[in-house]
Parts: sequence; structure tokens; C-alpha cells
Amino acid sequence: MKKKLWRVFVCALACCGMMTFAACSEPDNSQNNVVKPVYLDKIITENYGQTGNPNIVITLYNTWEQGRLVKQQQETKIMLTGEPQTSVTSVFFSYTEGRCTEIKYENSVLNFTYDAEGRLISGVRHWNNGEIETVTVKSFSPEGDILQIERIRVDGNITEKFISDLTWKDGDLVKYTIHAIEPVKKDVTVENTFASYPSQYMGYPLAQSLIDGPESLAERASKHCRITTDKEYFYENGRMTMYKAGNNAIYFSYTDGTGKIK
Repeated sequence: MKKKLWRVFVCALACCGMMTFAACSEPDNSQNNVVKPVYLDKIITENYGQTGNPNIVITLYNTWEQGRLVKQQQETKIMLTGEPQTSVTSVFFSYTEGRCTEIKYENSVLNFTYDAEGRLISGVRHWNNGEIETVTVKSFSPEGDILQIERIRVDGNITEKFISDLTWKDGDLVKYTIHAIEPVKKDVTVENTFASYPSQYMGYPLAQSLIDGPESLAERASKHCRITTDKEYFYENGRMTMYKAGNNAIYFSYTDGTGKIK
């Protein structure tokens, strides 16, 4: 259970955009009004204790090359007692003909395949402990949106299978239903709400979110920022720079300086 919870937490912090494009900054008059692309540079998550001071700070650094996310480095500082304890993990992205075909974590490797039209159709994740997760796209809309995915997890003698139906509107994953096939469980339907601002995760490879399922697709593969009623949001220059959720504060910093932590 702890392993699953930790994976969910890390995935929520880390890593995707439905298309590989970025938000735009103001025109640069020194370069004939060429609009420069803007990418998500850094995410900082602070968890506050009863004293009002952060006891856990997680900083995710993104490295971009030629408009592609090639590396993520996550630094975790735990300040519960005594001296802060710091750990660092890294994720590396590989591309073939502009498509993300491999992602390397320290505890797993993900590989992805595409069809003749360049659409992402499957992904498989091999964990160091032998666990395997496979995600297959079962159908697309005429516009190219993913409508149904199948996810299978095999961990020793345990097999889990899910089918998820996705509903998109204006580039956002507004609704999804998860059908637990093995073992059989009650269907779960989630409806999402989005702000008018562009997603802070624009430019993230779709592959990274696909393997994590509908929740990740809604958060990082949608065109706009996903919002919920239990969070307080802050924006600057047309982009989300911070939100508060319970004891957590999450900050977003971009390559043009928007949202830069003072």
C-alpha cells in the first residue's frame, strides 16, 4: 500500500501535454517580433506542519532541448527532525523522430510504440522488482483523441485489468469512467473542470501520462488547467503559478521567469 501511495504522489508531481507544444510569451521586439515558446521550468511542492513551516519540500527541475522534455530531476528535502534529509532522483526521456519512445526512472523503464500515423498506441513499464504495467490504446476519435485505453498490471501472481472510457471537449479530458475487469469492481466515473488558462504541463510528452492512466491524462494531457473546488489558484501572465490544497502549496515556474520563486 505504501508503495502504491508513493507512486501516486510522485506521478502527481512529475510528469504531460496532449500535444507537444508550449505556451507563448510576449513578442520579443529585438528579434523581429518572434514569439518565444515558454515551458514549465520548475515545480515546488511544500507540505506544512502544525508550526506553519514546511516539513517536506519537493522540487522538480525540467530540462528542455529543442522544445522537448529530456530530463527531470526531483530533489526531496525532509525536515521533520534534526538536519534536513535530502534525496535526488532523475528521469530521462528518449525520442525517435520526435516521438517519446523511452523513459528511464531509477526503478523502472518505460517503452512506447506508435502507429503509421504517428499516434501513440501502447506503452509498457518494467519495474526493477519484476512488476509489469501495460497500457494499450483501443480506440481514437476522428480528431485523434484517445477514447479508450486498457491497462494491465502483473505483479507476481497478481493481475489487475482496467478499461477506461475517455470523453474529451475542446482538448480537455472532461470525463472518464474506469471499469475494473480483473478483479471485478464497481465502475468509477470522474468529471473534470478546467480553467480558461493553458495547462502548465504543455510540452510534456503524452507517453508519460498514458502509462499512469486517466487521472494523469486529465491533469497533464489536457489543453487547459484542471481545477477543483477544494483548491485556491493563482495566475500570472495568463498561466497558473500556484495553488493551495490543504497543507500543501504547489508553485510553478516557467522559462520566461513567470512564477519564479523569490
